[in-house]
Amino acid sequence: MNIKPFEWTVLGVTLGYTAIFGAIFMTAGNSEFLWYIVTMLILVGLVALGQRKAEFPAWILWALSLWGFAHMAGGGVPVAGSVLYAHVVVTFTRRVILSSCATTSSYTSTGLA
Repeated sequence: MNIKPFEWTVLGVTLGYTAIFGAIFMTAGNSEFLWYIVTMLILVGLVALGQRKAEFPAWILWALSLWGFAHMAGGGVPVAGSVLYAHVVVTFTRRVILSSCATTSSYTSTGLA
């Protein structure tokens, strides 16, 4: 099995932040997020198995790693007495989605679609 240097780097970074967040979750007694660690390790294993056939480019592996980091940070980074998941990052999203749905609804109800 020929593992490329960038694959080792992505794997090392991913396992590194997974271990750090795992320690944070265990220290805090947060058993719910320990399941995220298990899930993350399973997903890393599946991507690693698929990498030989799929040959994901570096940017996809980094994007998956970033997604995993963001997921771990959501439950492990304290913000104003809570965690990152408890905070709305983008407040205008709901209005944009509702506005988009209303536009689509009126567009289709007029028979223009």
